[in-house]
Amino acid sequence: MVDGEKLNAPETRNYSLHRTTLLIQRVAAFLAPRIPPVILVTTRRDRGAPKPETLRALQEEANRHRMDITIKSIASFTDGAHVAAGAGIADLIASTFAARSTNHPEFWPDSQIGAAERSILRFRMVVNARQ
Repeated sequence: MVDGEKLNAPETRNYSLHRTTLLIQRVAAFLAPRIPPVILVTTRRDRGAPKPETLRALQEEANRHRMDITIKSIASFTDGAHVAAGAGIADLIASTFAARSTNHPEFWPDSQIGAAERSILRFRMVVNARQ
């Protein structure tokens, strides 16, 4: 989560962009080699959405680290009438579920091991044969 107001303000934009790229690098290093889809959330959309070139720079940094990133903007509260409070949150929740359901390994895959290779089954067969 990144403060969208700081990404918009000319006096804090470069610093916030730098800190966010460092965050992307750390997340990529921590999750490597299999990086799941990542959603970067920018806040304070009611005070203006981040500029496209800022979002493009973040997207390019994520691409450099082979990270599939989606950037969503939300307005938890509102400071005016042009953006409603809670704007973007429903889209964020929907994209969170979509990202998680696309590419995940099978939870408990079926095994192709036969009865002869399973130790517990062999133990039962040996015990029953002795009796």
